[in-house]
Amino acid sequence: MEFLKYGVGWILAVTAIAASGYYFVYGKRRKKVEVDVQARGLVLASAKDHGELSVGFNGKAVVNPYVIDFSVRNVGHKDISTKDFDADGSLSFDVGAEIVASLLASGGVDGDRVAAGEGEKQIRVTPGKIATGQAFRARVLVDGEPSIAMAQNPLIDTDLVLAEVQRAKQRKNEKRLLICAGSVSLAIAATVIVLMAFKEEFHIEVSGDGWNKGSITSPVWAVVLQWAFYVIVPGLSLVPLGLAFRKQARKRTDSDDGDVAEVSIAGV
Repeated sequence: MEFLKYGVGWILAVTAIAASGYYFVYGKRRKKVEVDVQARGLVLASAKDHGELSVGFNGKAVVNPYVIDFSVRNVGHKDISTKDFDADGSLSFDVGAEIVASLLASGGVDGDRVAAGEGEKQIRVTPGKIATGQAFRARVLVDGEPSIAMAQNPLIDTDLVLAEVQRAKQRKNEKRLLICAGSVSLAIAATVIVLMAFKEEFHIEVSGDGWNKGSITSPVWAVVLQWAFYVIVPGLSLVPLGLAFRKQARKRTDSDDGDVAEVSIAGV
C-alpha cells in the first residue's frame, strides 16, 4: 500500500508537470495566417505593341489587364476572432493597380469577407472569425501590372507568412527527406551485405532449410537488422514515389491555373 500511495503521487506529479509544460508551450504559440498572391497577365507582351488589339470588360477598356488571385488562410493552431483585429481594422493590401472588377470571392458563408471594390486599389480582409484551416479567396481584374504591398495589419499576436515561402520550405524538406531515405536504405543494405560476406568474422548463423533458408538466425541484433532490410528499405523506396505524385499534382494545378506568377508582398 505504501508503494501505491507514493507511486500514485509520483504519477500525479509527473502528469501535472507535463500538463503545465504543454499548456505553457501551447499558450505561447502565436496565431498564424498565410497570405498567397498570384498574378497573370491576360495579354502577351509581344501582343501589346499591336494597336489594333484592345481588351474590355463590361464595355470598359482595360489597357493592361491582369488577374490577381488572392487568399488568406488560417494555418495556425487557434481560431482568429473578431477581437484579434485591432480597433476593428481590416487586413489590407495595396495592389498597385486599379481594380476593374471582382471576379470571385469564396470562403463559405462569409464569402464577402474579402472586399475589393471597383475603382479601388486595395484588397481588404474585414474583421471576423477565421477558423483554423479556413481560407478566404478573391480573384480580381486590375488594369496595370500589380505590385503588392502591405497597407495595414491590425492582427494582434498573429504572424503573417507568405505562401511562396512556405512552398519553398516544403520543397527543401522534401529534398531532405529524399536524401535521408536514400541514405538510410543504402546504409542498411550495405550493412546486411557486409554481414553476409563476413559471416564467420561476425559469428552470423544462417538457416539451412525451411521457408527462411539463407536468412540470418543469430545473433538477435543481426536478425533485427536483416528484417529492417526486408521491411524498412521497401517502405523507404515509396518515399520518392509519393513525392513524385505530389509534384505531379502541383504541376496539374499550375497548368489548370494557366501562366501564373507568384507575387512578392512588400512589408510582410
